This record gives sequence, C-alpha cells and structure tokens, in this order.
Amino acid sequence: MLLRKAIKRFLDDNRGYVIALTLISMPLLLGLSLLIIDAGRGNNLHTDLQNAVDALALAGARELDGSSDSIIRAEAAMSNLVKNQARFSNGGPVLIEADEVDWYFLTEIPASDDTAIDATWIGNYETNDGAEAVYVMVVSHDRPMTTLFPLPVGLTNDTVDLSASAVATYDVAACDVTPIFICNPYEDEGEGAFQEHFANGDLYARAITMNMLNGSQAAAGPGNFGFLAVNGTGGDVLRDALATNSPGACYSRRNLITEPGKETGPVEQGINVRFDIYAGKMSSYSAEPAYRPAANVRKAAANPNNCSQYKLETDQTKALELPSGEVSEILPGGTLHTESWPTELENYWKINHPVNVANGVVQVPSIPNTSYPGQGTPPVPSRYDIYNYEIAQNLLSGEGHSSPNGNTGAPQCYSGQAAPAGATDRRIIFAAVINCEAAKIKGRTDVVADNIEGFTSMFITKPVDGGAKLSLEIIDITGNKGRGTLDNFIREEAYLVR
Repeated sequence: MLLRKAIKRFLDDNRGYVIALTLISMPLLLGLSLLIIDAGRGNNLHTDLQNAVDALALAGARELDGSSDSIIRAEAAMSNLVKNQARFSNGGPVLIEADEVDWYFLTEIPASDDTAIDATWIGNYETNDGAEAVYVMVVSHDRPMTTLFPLPVGLTNDTVDLSASAVATYDVAACDVTPIFICNPYEDEGEGAFQEHFANGDLYARAITMNMLNGSQAAAGPGNFGFLAVNGTGGDVLRDALATNSPGACYSRRNLITEPGKETGPVEQGINVRFDIYAGKMSSYSAEPAYRPAANVRKAAANPNNCSQYKLETDQTKALELPSGEVSEILPGGTLHTESWPTELENYWKINHPVNVANGVVQVPSIPNTSYPGQGTPPVPSRYDIYNYEIAQNLLSGEGHSSPNGNTGAPQCYSGQAAPAGATDRRIIFAAVINCEAAKIKGRTDVVADNIEGFTSMFITKPVDGGAKLSLEIIDITGNKGRGTLDNFIREEAYLVR
C-alpha cells in the first residue's frame, strides 16, 4: 500500500518537467540555430563570390570593343584584378586566386535566361578572335564551406560546395549626333586597319572626299557615305537632323540601320547651315540657336553676301577654301588625298590672310599640331588645326584677314544668340564607320557589330556643293586607339547580362 502511494506520488509530481524537456530539446534547438548560421554563412560566401565574378566579368567586358586584340586586353584586365588581390569580403581574406576562376569569350548567349550556358554551348560559341568576342563569361571554381550543423547531433562535419558565374558585354552608343555613316576606306586591309592608320597619324591632315551613296539600289563601298535611320521619313527629317545640334537619335555599335535613298538637296541644305548658308527651307532658321553656324565659316563663296545660296568661287585668286591637296588614292566611292600640301597651305594663307604677305613672300605662322595622334611632327598642320588657330588668334575678319572678294571666317547671315560656352563645334560631325562591302550595304540594311568599326568625329573642310560629295578630315575615333575626345559624346558601358 505504501509502495503504491509512493509510486503514485512520483508519477503525479511534475516538478522539474521543464528542465527535462529543455535537456531533451537542447540539441535540436542548437542544431536549428547552427543550421540558420550555416545558411547565413553560405549566403554571404555566395554573395562575395558573385561580387568577385561580377567585377571580373565587367573588367573583361570593358575591353571587348571589337578590336583584334580585345581578348588579350580583357584577359590582362581580369588578371590584373586578381593579381591585385581585390577583396570582396569587407577586408577579409583574398577571395579569388588566379587558379580559382575560369573565363570564356563567347560570340552568342542563349536568348532566354532559362537556357543554361553549359559546356556544350561554350564549345559551340567560344572564340579566340577579339573581333568576334561579344560576351565574357566568368565562372568561379567550387568553394567548399565547412558546415556547423551536424556537430550537436554527433555527426562528422561536412562541406557544401558553392560557386558563382557572371556574363557581361560591352556596348558603345552615340547620341545626339549626325545620322551619317562612312564606308571604311581601309576595309580591304582587314579588321583593325582603320584604327591602326589613325593611331599612326596616317589620317592626320589627310582630306577624304566621299561620294553619297547613289540611290536605294546601289551597293556601298570604301569612299561612300550615307545615312542612318532617323525618327520619321523623308528629306525634311534628314535635313533637320543634319542641321541641328541635337538630332535626338542614339546609335549603338551593336546594331545600326542604314537609311536608303539619295537626298541631295536636303543634305546640302542641312550641312551648309553649319557654314552660315541658309538655303531652301532652311532660310527661315537663320535666327534659331539650334541651327547656328560654326564659329569659323571660312569658305570660297563666289558671292559671300548671299545667305541663301552657295556657289563655289572658281577663281582662286579671289577666294580660296581649305584645299584638299593632291589625290593619293582613288577609292571605289571617293578619294584619299595626300597628307603633305605645303604649297596649298601657302596659297590659302596668301589669299585669306594677305597681312602675312611681305614682298610677295607668304609668312605662314607656326600652327600647333594639337590633334595629331602619332609620333613626331607632321609636315603640315591639319585643316582642323588651321581652323582652330584662326579662331584662337582672332583671324576671322578685319583688315588683312579677308579674301579679295570679301570672304571672311566670321558668320554674317546668322542673327540668333551666340553659342554657349562648351557648345559642340558646328564644323564637327559624327559618323559610324562601317565595312560596307562586308555588310553588303544596299538601301535599308541592318548592320551587325562585326561590320561596325566604331564611331568617328570628322571635320567638314568645305561646304557641300551639289550635294553629292562630302569633304572631311578624321579627328578622332572611339576605342583604345583614339585620342579620347569622344568621351563626352559616346556612351561606353560594360554591363552584366547574366
């Protein structure tokens, strides 16, 4: 009886119950806590790995400008980032070593993010050709993380492998620029020749005369120029886009669309506004700031007082525009001119700046070669450097700076507000440089990246006379071979696509 009562009291006694439950549940609670900690550690490690491969991919993509050496430069940029042991863990240990990451250069990626870029895809679309590389894919090796979770329940520590990948690309877009393309005059020399010629100074002081692409059915080739698609159709839209400071359209290096047709009259009227000539429908815009002329409009007009029509003065003793120099090479659609023209330079100075003539001898001043990209000193300044020198030295008008028939460099037809400080030079236009034969330019054509050399800024050396020819000098180009003056007009961006 006593024993039965003692057992009953023991069974009915609930003192210490909480302690018992706590002891039983402690391993489970601790295990759950460690599982949460492991999840946080894994998330942090994956985030750090992702930051690392993102940074590497962006560094590599920034060099994929379509040049033949772009992969070499991209690998150097990524290797340099690894070499500098950039930390992505708030100052913690180095996260990525040189042997812990792989990268691949691809010509294409799947259209949908749901399609994995696996070994098969890489095998089909990986390239070693810098001109073809559009994307860079960076993949980290598996990074093992020792887990804490098994310890409370008496199990052996295990590891979880984490990795990350990123895909980036690079694009160049030109905005608010003239909707013009020129055919690469060095296309037959192969990829990168245009950039190399510019970097070596071969295009400095070398005039290029280009012929307008003749109609929508004509095929373009080196020496031709044509137009890019603008918002709207017709000659009036193109004329306004060529004449204004802000055409409004943006053009990507990854894809351009050419505009068919030969709009001779609108082209002449639009571009010649920049020379203080307001012909045709542009006659009502002579007071509009968006259609102002350049600061220096020196030209050889037969009647310099005629604001609504341009006619070239054929008597070179009365007026002389910036000369083209002798033809050095005939292109399928135009001509290249010699880069040496000292006699023509003396004649230009004699006619337009007679104050520098003493006893029949022309004293041509020393004009800085400020836009020369090559090494050494060129034999003559470029027409663009002459143009800027006349502005800087205030040689646009006045006694001794007028041609015999009255041409000066100062605009006289425009009556609107002066250009604000820092405004874009109105004798400079921008163009896409296209390998026209490879792209098979004929009318309205979608031009893919492989056939786009980049963008260039060009100095218009003389007004368009008759609408079919454009005379220019190349000032700068995009890419690592350029002088960097296009940075304010060209949007260059490397960005992640995966």
